[in-house]
Amino acid sequence: MMIISNVQSTSMTHDNTPYHNAANAYGQAQHANISGFEVVCELYKGMIRFVGQAKEAYKIGKLDDMCTHIEKINKILIALQSHLDFEQGGEASVFLNDFYNGIFAKLFKVLRADDPEAEFDEVYEILKPVAKIWENHAENAKKGTPDTHVAMPDLPNTATEQ
Repeated sequence: MMIISNVQSTSMTHDNTPYHNAANAYGQAQHANISGFEVVCELYKGMIRFVGQAKEAYKIGKLDDMCTHIEKINKILIALQSHLDFEQGGEASVFLNDFYNGIFAKLFKVLRADDPEAEFDEVYEILKPVAKIWENHAENAKKGTPDTHVAMPDLPNTATEQ
């Protein structure tokens, strides 16, 4: 199953951007002992960690730090979204595109929410089951069965209805 297109490492003038680093990591995974699925798992772990850090920064009033963590999440989302392969990924790519747009929207609105901490909790709860899907795909890839069906978990409606 090809949901995310392969990324070629290219020479760029902005070689140290998080997008470039994520794209490079994905591309290099094709030549290393880890699969692209494992790279995506790590990116999801990073997003989940940054959501927690953003929430903690908000709680202690460090809004600049909170924004930095949200920016990191957004950069990961952009890297993931920009490598969706709609031709080969079909419905899964459409789902992920909508999913990523929903996360962008939730993060954009977090400070306008009545309870920003609850918004961060919701983003966390939305990311966890999708991260689990990628973990299952990574495990299947390790076993040599990357195309094995992985069931979709129940997700909160807010993930794709933003």
